[in-house]
Amino acid sequence: MRRLLHLLIRRGEWNRAWLGETDLTPPRPLFMRVHWIGRLLDNLDEADTRRIIGLFPALETPLLSEHKTELERALDDYREPIEFTGRTPRTDVPVSSRDPSFTIIIPFARHLELFKRCLESVARLAEDQKYPLEVVIVNDDAGHSDDQLRDLIPPALPATAVVSGNAQSRGIANALNTGIALARNEWILFLDCDDLIEADALTRLSTHIVTHPTVRYISSNMIDIDEQDGILRYRRRVASPATLLANGMLAGHLKCIRRDVFEDYGLLDPTVDGCQDYDLALKVSFAEPLLFIQDYLYRYRWHTKTQTVSQSARQAALTRAIVRKYKRAAMIEHGLLPP
Repeated sequence: MRRLLHLLIRRGEWNRAWLGETDLTPPRPLFMRVHWIGRLLDNLDEADTRRIIGLFPALETPLLSEHKTELERALDDYREPIEFTGRTPRTDVPVSSRDPSFTIIIPFARHLELFKRCLESVARLAEDQKYPLEVVIVNDDAGHSDDQLRDLIPPALPATAVVSGNAQSRGIANALNTGIALARNEWILFLDCDDLIEADALTRLSTHIVTHPTVRYISSNMIDIDEQDGILRYRRRVASPATLLANGMLAGHLKCIRRDVFEDYGLLDPTVDGCQDYDLALKVSFAEPLLFIQDYLYRYRWHTKTQTVSQSARQAALTRAIVRKYKRAAMIEHGLLPP
């Protein structure tokens, strides 16, 4: 039964795709509407989540209470849904190319063996010559030379830029910003150096790009894996872009973002390093829709040194600060707070 339920999730039949607040998923088959199947899926989600927490007890470390200002208390206590303006595609942006090109940006730090496996997954993308592909590797680790990283690049990959690292780590947001500045192709994908990307990712993304030519931010589902590439969980996403503010970092790990988004909204914010992708997703969603797709295109690696585990308390605090920032902006926009 567990394998059958995982199969249903993997095929996307219980996941949902959203464009802004518009549900793109056709009606589910009758058997998927059976109440007990939904309960089983909920229980499976819970069991898989508890399994991961059991592997990484740091995730359950209680956070220290914080002293809140009056404004922070008001923001945290406000639970009503906040309407976003970005419900329909912008009409003032050019349509995407029907033959999209992609740049994959990989910031490197510490995980040399896992980075090798990451590059191997990217090399499988390069086997499909239909989509122009470049790979930008940003060396953010002073302990490894650029030449060490170049030696790991599979021959199948196209010409690749490896950016020289600073004497001290620049941090994930600055490393990604360096890669964005070097990117030449229309669409930018971010890939952590210890994660994997699915071999058909560009084909699937291209289908969505052609279907929604004015959408500029696409987020896929993902699979959680362990250090040996074993599957821990198929993440079932039931939140829409409109609930990002209420439900936290649900924008997905694989972000496929049109390059002109960064021209319009600016680069990633280094002051929220580690949560910069969530900050960007909220920033864009205030002005235009995000597209959440049901395809599983990304494999997220769980290990003790990943930021989700090693810096869980810091990430939680940053997430609260980001939520407050955008909740305040939305409440001001709707007259619920003074400017």
